[in-house]
Amino acid sequence: KRKPVLENVFPARPESPESAEAEKDAYDASIAYLDEELGKLLAELKQRGLLENTLVVITSDHGEAIFEHESFGHSLNLYREAIHVPLIFVYPRRAPAGVRDSRMANLADLPRTVFDLLGLESPFAGHSLIPSANDPTGEEWMAFSDLLFWGRSAHTVSFVTQRWHCLRYP
Repeated sequence: KRKPVLENVFPARPESPESAEAEKDAYDASIAYLDEELGKLLAELKQRGLLENTLVVITSDHGEAIFEHESFGHSLNLYREAIHVPLIFVYPRRAPAGVRDSRMANLADLPRTVFDLLGLESPFAGHSLIPSANDPTGEEWMAFSDLLFWGRSAHTVSFVTQRWHCLRYP
């Protein structure tokens, strides 16, 4: 029943407050479903004795705008709802449960972090997130995102720290 995405470009407006709530509820339900399925996967790995030697990385390439900033979807803006994604490591051997680091990180640092967790020399650029997760008082990093609109010269960039979010529009 949804309109094609390109019809909802700017501004994306729900047909009614009820339809906006229905979209939010559907998104929340999909996250709850995924959470439940990931729980089953981790429980099965543990039951089979495989979790101790398995690195599980949970993340996403983007978030979703659900009518925040007059936008719907994920490809039209760089506000936090579109760029803030989870990054979870499950690896009992090297990543203790319950460690949480709320500082910004770049997904570009993911390959180096995976190699670090596995105790391997990394051929990738970037930082390993492991040392900073073990030192929550350490250096704050900045996350960078950019967006090129389809075939247009408009190039939007975003710089985010824990405290600030700077968006540069053309």
